[in-house]
Amino acid sequence: MVFLHPQHVAAAALLFAVLCAVCPVLILIYRVLFPTVLRFPWREHNTSRQKDKDTTVVFAGSFNPPHFGHLVMLRYLAERYGRVICCIGVNPNKTYDVTPQARASILRKMCEDCSNIRVQVVSGYIWRYARAHNASFFFRGIRTWEADGSEERQLLILNSWGPLLLGKIWPTKTVFLEGDPRYRDVSSTLVRRLCAERRATSRNEGDEKLARLIPPTVLTEVVAAYGQVWSRLHWSGSVHTCERWNRTTASLDAHWFEASTQHQSGSSTHPYWSSSTKLKGSSIMSDQAKFRGMKVNL
Repeated sequence: MVFLHPQHVAAAALLFAVLCAVCPVLILIYRVLFPTVLRFPWREHNTSRQKDKDTTVVFAGSFNPPHFGHLVMLRYLAERYGRVICCIGVNPNKTYDVTPQARASILRKMCEDCSNIRVQVVSGYIWRYARAHNASFFFRGIRTWEADGSEERQLLILNSWGPLLLGKIWPTKTVFLEGDPRYRDVSSTLVRRLCAERRATSRNEGDEKLARLIPPTVLTEVVAAYGQVWSRLHWSGSVHTCERWNRTTASLDAHWFEASTQHQSGSSTHPYWSSSTKLKGSSIMSDQAKFRGMKVNL
């Protein structure tokens, strides 16, 4: 029978305590330095993976207002996971032009065909809400990591260290979901400006532009909510809006043309478009295709 010297036992216990203290820190540092980015094309969902179907995830954003780029991400998450909680953060000490409750109402209407998506306005730390609802992942939508990584890394640090320092709990893993290239130039800022400028231009022209960025089912609500901020905008923004709109429409037209060409030829080199028809939101494509005067079935 082997007996350990008391000093050896003490040294081993000390080493174990140091490892227990250092390992979590190293893991969090690694997550910040090497964040998890789910690049497009996103991994195909597998209906046979029961683990994902039993998983709850949180998708956080301002959604000010929500648009097609957000909707495509939410549809993907809803197809892959059993429960998706879409969180809109609110600061009680801040005044909003459009309240988080109004944005949540618009987002609920956009997602009403997805029964496993829940839209929630959260006051306080969203990471605390995610832990309280046993979320396995904390998703953030981005254009690309190269474009948004600098700003998102700051939020990643807060979401990684905040739970540990403030709540004494292990943080929910953050995953960044890279946007669909079709909607990468679509932004909430552009939608807000188009809603505002619609009051000074032709109503039909403004509606046609907005119909390419948001679902027609919520167009009235979005215009009613965001058209009121026109007095707060400067006319100098019109040139910038025009440039953004031209760049956005050029991107959308290019992807629609590519998708239409691939469909007519009976072949598709894009793995996501070819295998995830419902996932990409056929209703989205059909609504936009009608506006463009061409039929696209993906």
